[in-house]
Amino acid sequence: MTAQRLRWRVVAPLAAALHRVLLRAAAGWPLHLLPRHPPPAGPPRLAYYYHAFPVFSETFIQREVLALRRAGLRVEVLAHESSGAEHFDADARALMATTTYLPPFYETLPPALPAMARRHPLRLANSFLYLLLRQHTPRKHWQRDRILFARAVHLAAELHARGITHVHSPWLAPDATVALVAAHLVGARYTVQARASDIHRHSAVFGRRERLRRAEFVITNTDYNAAVLRQWLPGVAPPLHVVRNGIDLRRFPKPARRTPAAGTPLRLLCVGRLTEPKGIVYLLHACARLRDAGVAFTCEIVGGRVDNEVNTYLQLKKLYRALDLAAHVHFAGAQPFDRVRARYTEADVFVLPAVIASDGRREITPNALIEAMAMQCAVISTPVGGIPEIVEDGVSGLLVPSRDAAALAAAIQRLAGDAGLRDALGRAARRRVEERFDIDRNIARYVALFGGAAPDPRCGSPACG
Repeated sequence: MTAQRLRWRVVAPLAAALHRVLLRAAAGWPLHLLPRHPPPAGPPRLAYYYHAFPVFSETFIQREVLALRRAGLRVEVLAHESSGAEHFDADARALMATTTYLPPFYETLPPALPAMARRHPLRLANSFLYLLLRQHTPRKHWQRDRILFARAVHLAAELHARGITHVHSPWLAPDATVALVAAHLVGARYTVQARASDIHRHSAVFGRRERLRRAEFVITNTDYNAAVLRQWLPGVAPPLHVVRNGIDLRRFPKPARRTPAAGTPLRLLCVGRLTEPKGIVYLLHACARLRDAGVAFTCEIVGGRVDNEVNTYLQLKKLYRALDLAAHVHFAGAQPFDRVRARYTEADVFVLPAVIASDGRREITPNALIEAMAMQCAVISTPVGGIPEIVEDGVSGLLVPSRDAAALAAAIQRLAGDAGLRDALGRAARRRVEERFDIDRNIARYVALFGGAAPDPRCGSPACG
């Protein structure tokens, strides 16, 4: 038997079996086996860490960073790559220029390892065993554990070199495990934000409780999420704070909306990536019903396909052809921010027929929905996830049952025949955003938390807006 065949037929299976035995024997290996050192006194030096920044579809994180900097907090961003740069606006490109990009995900041990071993040998060994003996990703494999460990060591070296005292993970994802271990290695504070699929996707369960339980505090963006998270944090748990997503209203001035001339087709708009939770399948079926009912309308769907949801994209295209919607519905693909903002102004009705996807994902605070409301566009959505905390049914928009194309078509037809109602809903939508989703108002909560000041306890409730 050759050496290579011996490796794959004998050594690799034995190593995998040994790994499984170790996992069962030490499944509860703790990260904080050694005493925790308090972070240095004085103003915090904060770092956001996530594998990709900026991300075209995650402008809410970009807005957080910009607003924190405007508020006077020193925030560094550490990432490995950006995503969607071809569609970046000026703000995103400026953020990219101020982001520190670490080397690509390591497959070998980083050069910072010897120095880290000299400074904190016991912490380093404990961290390695913690990653090796616990399951942090859906597929447990020692190669993945090694990459997580290498990333954590490299991040820790950057935190040490920059004097970072607080590392924040903006998602409750495996990257939060990297941030947690790196913070442990250098004695920094670690916090995490839980937002959407990182909570609700079925496969996100692995490592989730540890990332929450080990945080100094946890931030989430809706009361809906907070109720779920509290179920996972019984007894002694880190404080949980609700801080709503926000938009920069200076970039969304109130538009001068015109009343369309009689007989002008109703202009529908949907903005979102072509993914299952957006429910675009039901929008297409609703459009077919509107056409068959003789309603004059056009519908533009702005958003690109997602690599790991090719089946959803193919399903939409197949349905689009089967329903013969080419004369009414147009897929515009992904568009830069300025073009999307112009479309909000031009649209009569914004539609987001959100659903709970087969893997558990759902809309929590859909960015495009809030943006459309800021532009005084009448909106129609569904009572899924955190959407009822954004849209008050019959006041600042209409909510219809999820996965109900007939109800969606009826709501659109209702607005098509009532320009006054569209106007009233649009104006109420703008007020709702001003009261609840103004980033400059909401960012004060982040500043208080990251700066160490005690936040107003009312701000964990809807009283804070």
